[in-house]
Amino acid sequence: MKCEPAATSLCSNAARWRFHVEPNSRRRRGGCSSLVQIILLICAAAGSLCSTSSVLASGHSPVLVAAEYSIPWLISPDVRNLEEEIDFLQRRLDSLAPYSAQATEQAGYHSRPTGVPNEVQWVQIDLGRNYPLDSIALVPATVQLENTLVDGYAFPLRFRVQIAQSSDFRDGSLVADYSTSDFPNPGRFPVQIRGIEQAGRFVRVTVTRSPSVGGRYFFALGELIVLSGMRNVAAWRPVITSEPDYTIENRWSREYLVDQNSILPLPIGPLTSHTEGFVSQPLRGPGSKWIQLDLGQPMPIDEIRLVPARPSGQTDIPGWGFPERFRIELATKPDLSDAVALCDFTRADLKHWTDRSMILPAELRESLTKTSSEHLWNETPPGFPSETITAQYIRLTATKLDSRVLPQRLALSEIQVYSGNSNVATEQEIVVTASDTDQAFDRRRWAPRFLVDDFTSRTRLLEFPIWLGQLSERHDMQLDLEFDLNQHTAAVRQVWINLGIAGGFFVVASIVGLTWFNWRQGIEHRQETENLRTQIANDLHDDIGSNLGAIALLCQTTGSNRDLPPELKPELNEIRTVALETSDAMRDILWLIRTPTSKLDDFVGRLRTIIARLLAHCETSFECQREVPDLDVPLSWRRNLFLSYKEVLHNAARHSKATRVSVKVEFADELFCIVVSDNGQGFDLDNRRDGLGINSIRKRVSQLGGTVKFETAVGAGTTVTICVPRPGTRYRWRRLRRYAQRLNSLRKRWRRSA
Repeated sequence: MKCEPAATSLCSNAARWRFHVEPNSRRRRGGCSSLVQIILLICAAAGSLCSTSSVLASGHSPVLVAAEYSIPWLISPDVRNLEEEIDFLQRRLDSLAPYSAQATEQAGYHSRPTGVPNEVQWVQIDLGRNYPLDSIALVPATVQLENTLVDGYAFPLRFRVQIAQSSDFRDGSLVADYSTSDFPNPGRFPVQIRGIEQAGRFVRVTVTRSPSVGGRYFFALGELIVLSGMRNVAAWRPVITSEPDYTIENRWSREYLVDQNSILPLPIGPLTSHTEGFVSQPLRGPGSKWIQLDLGQPMPIDEIRLVPARPSGQTDIPGWGFPERFRIELATKPDLSDAVALCDFTRADLKHWTDRSMILPAELRESLTKTSSEHLWNETPPGFPSETITAQYIRLTATKLDSRVLPQRLALSEIQVYSGNSNVATEQEIVVTASDTDQAFDRRRWAPRFLVDDFTSRTRLLEFPIWLGQLSERHDMQLDLEFDLNQHTAAVRQVWINLGIAGGFFVVASIVGLTWFNWRQGIEHRQETENLRTQIANDLHDDIGSNLGAIALLCQTTGSNRDLPPELKPELNEIRTVALETSDAMRDILWLIRTPTSKLDDFVGRLRTIIARLLAHCETSFECQREVPDLDVPLSWRRNLFLSYKEVLHNAARHSKATRVSVKVEFADELFCIVVSDNGQGFDLDNRRDGLGINSIRKRVSQLGGTVKFETAVGAGTTVTICVPRPGTRYRWRRLRRYAQRLNSLRKRWRRSA
């Protein structure tokens, strides 16, 4: 599993993005000081919910990332615990051996494709002799298919692993059985079987169910590693398969299962090397270069590993300076008079152009000295297994240097010599000599003694068991880290959701509270207004009303005095009449003030009452078509219509000289209509006097969205029709009617002017 570096960097550096909050001050105090701050916080939370997994990928600034992750860290203990665990896993991963899967053209072993998934196929390795086995590792293959890199390509679904001392496996021992259920794809990490602690010579992997690739069934393995102590005793060993005649050249072959060439890199640790290795002087013309190790005492040699150099200051060339032709000799005497060849690759070019070690087992000595270097592996190696050689001196003689490096030099970063399970090249005082040393290179980093310091040109070398154990631990930790990262993302998202919900409830509660407060304030304001209106009405009634009554009474008393001159009596009567009319008008105004909202039935009753008072000198009639609807009448509607109606009656009483006045109230099409007719002298509507109040009537009725119509002529009486929308009619219909009335009025004016 691959861990995204941005996500892990976020978690490991989360402490830097917490605005320097101390542990004792993590609990937030107080709250938002205003509704605006609360709304901004909710908006930020909503934005964070939409971009929790994309902030890092989009390259946002650390401030935005800090705001998104610091608040959940402060609030949620789960987020803090997950970040601490992620930080621990990240630090632990940094301390383990680095792992970057390598690409290779020699992919590994590929079985014969079949048409059924359950056909049993197997592959078997002959180790040469019985070894005490500790663990076995199955390395998956990674291939490039078109534009897709496929990890764990065709890894077996179901399989079992056995070891035995005979090739027919009659005495076989089962060390791992994954044949009951499908094995998950391991990706780029090896599948390790540890804790075997049994001896055996043959190792077999039997596949009972193969995966399907392109409609065909087969399995593939990149490498098979068998560890005995610190050695991979499967390196270059003979391989036998259930289909011995099936091969795929160049990319898939039985030999690629044990050629040490797979997706696994060089077994290195996290420590950085301060040395580079050894480099010789340039070779001018024909000749050779050599390196010699003195182990201090004779000891059995089981394996030698040559690690290529990778200089930091040179062009990055895989296997830089590794010789193309060389031989290795083992001897017990300093003059090498009793030397025995471990390998001899002087007859053909060996292009070991890679960073991996070249492993040379002593069990394959005769094969390595007789087989061409172009083909190290042999199905039936001669003299296999060869006897272990006892030696004190080891000499590598290069007869042809790396032709890619000009001028040509011999270079290696490390030489490992194994006797049993130990690399004796680092355990004792080893004397390393060479034919020459290039003085142009830094002596603090390049010297023969650096060939046995257990470091490559870049990092420290690890033994196979330690390295594979750290790879297994890395795999498990990366799975845990990926799980924790997903949990962390979910926890952060949940915190923001909870904050959004809590903030939403708070905002709703605030809005409801503010609405209730405003409503309550409105009620109190209206109550105060109502109280003030009532107080004003009472004051008017008590003060002005009593004063007007006193004026009328005084005029009446004075007029009845016999000593009063006759010419003053008409004036006193006029004063008394005006005072009484003013008192009546005031009562009408008080009725409007005291009752801001009343029923339509009460309003019609008021219309009926006022006609008898204003037109007491003539015959009157009041007619209402049908039962009055139960509607509330607002003050503005009642005031405009009442004053307009009163103005019409006032004109009929003062100016028309009528003897009969009739009033009809009608309800039709959501309209309330009042029709006032009299038999008076009428007037010319176009040449009317200004004192009739027609403009005032039209203005008041227009404010209600209604219309007023005057039908009159000189000597023919007057009929006034006032129609307004009934109370409760939607305001938009009033506006439309008002616009229609204005258009109709403009049309009439245009006709008159035409």
